[in-house]
Amino acid sequence: LYMDAEGVVKVADFGQARPPTPEAGPPQRYDLDFRPPEVVLGHPPVQGAPDVWAIACVLYFLVTGRDFFDVPSSAGLLTDIYAELGPITSQTWPGLGQCTGYETYKELLETLRKAAPRGSKKKDKDGPTPSARLNKILKVSSTPERKALVQLLQSMLVPYPGHRTSVTEALQHAFFSPLH
Repeated sequence: LYMDAEGVVKVADFGQARPPTPEAGPPQRYDLDFRPPEVVLGHPPVQGAPDVWAIACVLYFLVTGRDFFDVPSSAGLLTDIYAELGPITSQTWPGLGQCTGYETYKELLETLRKAAPRGSKKKDKDGPTPSARLNKILKVSSTPERKALVQLLQSMLVPYPGHRTSVTEALQHAFFSPLH
């Protein structure tokens, strides 16, 4: 993460940087640990949404010392997203079937949907129940600040980019209120 004097934050990961060559193929955006599902599935760009996802993954790492997603492949990433954050279906992702990479992962997503226990993502009075990984943040300390962080990360790690919190909304979140 880089922040300039005006408070502009930029996410940079040069782990896959290499000179462009015809043999290298198309560039892969985002290291797999921070890659949002819309990049994997080929969803049309939603302004800022991939960066919000990446920043959430970085924040999680800064707090826990562990990657939120530590998987070897895009298929593993979608499986992990499904297990931690809920299903990726046509009901939760409008236009899923029109994503350019959907056919590649259609069978996987259908298998995950069939294998998932019904009602596994419960809601409480404050919205969806945080994933097990986000709950680990609260097990260390259940302070108001930690609760606000979990709520923020939960809003930033929404699989469908059109429902994910925006950069502006994230900056207005209670977690950042001491900075306002």
